[in-house]
Amino acid sequence: MYFRRLTFAVLTVLATFGALITTPAGAIEAWELDETECVANGYTWTPEEGCYDPQWNPEADCAETGGFWNGEWCDYPEWDPEADCAETGGFWNGEWCDYDDGSLESATNEADCLARGGAWQQEEWGGYCYEDDGSIWSARDEGTCLARGGAWDQQEWGGSCYEDDGSAWSARDEGTCLARGGVWEQQEWGGSCYEDDGSIWSARNEGDCLARGGAWDQQEWGGSCY
Repeated sequence: MYFRRLTFAVLTVLATFGALITTPAGAIEAWELDETECVANGYTWTPEEGCYDPQWNPEADCAETGGFWNGEWCDYPEWDPEADCAETGGFWNGEWCDYDDGSLESATNEADCLARGGAWQQEEWGGYCYEDDGSIWSARDEGTCLARGGAWDQQEWGGSCYEDDGSAWSARDEGTCLARGGVWEQQEWGGSCYEDDGSIWSARNEGDCLARGGAWDQQEWGGSCY
């Protein structure tokens, strides 16, 4: 609704000041014509407004599109997001429009979430409902994660549970990585552990790559050895 209103408002302003008039489908648009063509097609020409259709009624067009004519242009009621939300079958939660299709993912409060068989995750900004299948990947806190045999990866934003199989690839910090015989690759976002078997495919920088007889393919994101 908002987009439709905005579109009509823009068209109305353009029509008022630039005489943007559209003729019946397939016909020539008045505003595209020069003075000679304008007159020849039965339109009106003025140096100030160019070519326009004298039969065009901006006030009537305004009323048809839900606006009201203020004497100069078409005004539209201020957009009401709460009303638009209700018209589209949603409900206003105070900040945005929520739509509930009956699934646990669309539950917006803990009671509805639990009633649908979901698990509620409370956050500072509110919360959300998710499906907990009992796996380590579904654990949302350290206690649940460890109880399911997972390993908890704590981050500033919260954390996540993952399966640690004891390999270098599963290490989430440098100490654990090195202890498992892996090589730690530090990145801006954190880092990762990998197993370097001495092959050209394991080289992560140009120096190691060339020393092992490989060729380095430099990319914007970094590079690879082949």
